[in-house]
Amino acid sequence: DIEGDTIVGMAENQHIPISLRAGELYVATAWWTADLGYRLLDRQREIHERSSRLAYIIQDFEPGFYNWSNTYALAEATYHRAQETVAIINSEELTNYVLARYDFALAYYLPYEPHPRLVELVEPTEPERLILAYARPGVSRNCFELLCEGLRLWQAQNPAQSKVYEIVLAGEEFGEDRIAGLLN
Repeated sequence: DIEGDTIVGMAENQHIPISLRAGELYVATAWWTADLGYRLLDRQREIHERSSRLAYIIQDFEPGFYNWSNTYALAEATYHRAQETVAIINSEELTNYVLARYDFALAYYLPYEPHPRLVELVEPTEPERLILAYARPGVSRNCFELLCEGLRLWQAQNPAQSKVYEIVLAGEEFGEDRIAGLLN
């Protein structure tokens, strides 16, 4: 015991003790920090016979980043401690998706709103005939092959229209052979 704090363990890869006070609050910003936060809440409850809720900033449906696997299960498990969570979700669309599947006791979403100064600075422009796509073949959740196949199908079904559009792929570098015949 150090001045009223209880030592409960060592931080991973460090030599600094972790202490838990009765009124400590925890905020998580990703599934692995939520997992740790819930472990701290459990230990806090054991030591002090009470704990707060975890504030969990949910920025994506993180289980979807992983194929059916141990990591998927660990990430998804963080949504099953709903009564101990204040879910702060980054968009209305993600909120609808998450709340249709999980029963958080408290949930809030942050609607997207552009900064007023940016709205003032944006001037209307003539739209370009451009398709900008996020292309990361090294990250399976970004569905690179489906993206390319969808663009190829669109080109095949709309040959005249597709000739007037420029396709730009941004994300990560990859060989031109991955998109053979796709770009105009």
